[in-house]
Amino acid sequence: MFNVLTTEQLFKNVPSIFTDGSADRTSEKYQPISTSAIIEKLKSEGFYPTWAAQTMSQNPERKAFTKHMVRFRREDVAVNSGGIYPELVLVNSHDGLSSYRLMAGLFRVVCSNGMIVGRSYSGSQSVV
Repeated sequence: MFNVLTTEQLFKNVPSIFTDGSADRTSEKYQPISTSAIIEKLKSEGFYPTWAAQTMSQNPERKAFTKHMVRFRREDVAVNSGGIYPELVLVNSHDGLSSYRLMAGLFRVVCSNGMIVGRSYSGSQSVV
């Protein structure tokens, strides 16, 4: 079993996930992809957020739009004897500086700070 992050925990620690609009510096053509909507859809498919973070921004006006990453796992899939487990990793931002990426693969924790490495990838989806 693993720790599933609640919506409240996500909102407190990674508020940029819940930004609906885009940063002022983006063009009128820029269409943000809602991370919070993706999280809800993945949860309905059995994938739950287990870790999330966002980049630090020196500019308070950009904090709500900054790049963020969320890791997802299924409750019904256990870590194997080699410490390897399947996971989805979502990277997104609402500032136009990073594309939406959803990666699927087999991952392994390599140190206590949560750094992961991929063993093999099933593929990834990017929207530029």
